[in-house]
Amino acid sequence: MSKEIRSPRPYTSEAECLQYHSQLFSTFAAGKTKSIKWRKWQLKQMWWMLVDNEKAIAEALAADLGRHEFEALTSDLHGLKTDILEHLNHVEEWAADEPVASAGFLMGTLGKARIRKEPLGVVLVIGAWNFPFLLTLQPVIAAITAGCCVVVKPSELSVASQNLMQDLVGRYLDPEAIRLVTGGPQETTKLLELKFNHIFFTGSTKVAKFVAAAAAKHLTPTVLELGDLPVGESRFCRSRGS
Repeated sequence: MSKEIRSPRPYTSEAECLQYHSQLFSTFAAGKTKSIKWRKWQLKQMWWMLVDNEKAIAEALAADLGRHEFEALTSDLHGLKTDILEHLNHVEEWAADEPVASAGFLMGTLGKARIRKEPLGVVLVIGAWNFPFLLTLQPVIAAITAGCCVVVKPSELSVASQNLMQDLVGRYLDPEAIRLVTGGPQETTKLLELKFNHIFFTGSTKVAKFVAAAAAKHLTPTVLELGDLPVGESRFCRSRGS
């Protein structure tokens, strides 16, 4: 792996974040991402992004986490490719209108109704350090399938993975609809001041409280996938913090 990938880079500037934010909202308003054809194209692009760069991804995971190549291929990459195929196979079904059988006059005999599924808009995905590709890109796959634009924020703690992801996302995915930004706590705090239509965060409870508080200011629906909570406690087994 090159030294450039392993070395820290300057974070995305506040001006760039504002530019990307504005651009993605404009793209969504234009209706580009609602197209099923566009969604499939981007899912296929992500597939080839992973396939073309398996070795580089495995090397980045080894540099950041000491992860063995076999685990990277069978866990991280296999999980993502399985998700992509699942979403490709079902995107048309999931996006289709649903008829409501009993709607209308006289139990549906006069008039019809259907449920139309509309994309939420611009989604912010904040990934985790321990599975930097898997836990960052899985929500992106779902957002693309739903017809959303995406701001991707990988963990700054996994430097090689962050840098490689930054290179690959810009090369393979549509820059008018999908942008990757980098940064630490200060930059992420600034990013969270912007309004998004949905936020997907993976990480600790401590950071999740800041994410939830920022989202609440805009009434932004949020998914918090938290990984630092014990399964359970008893008098025979207690966590260190209790």
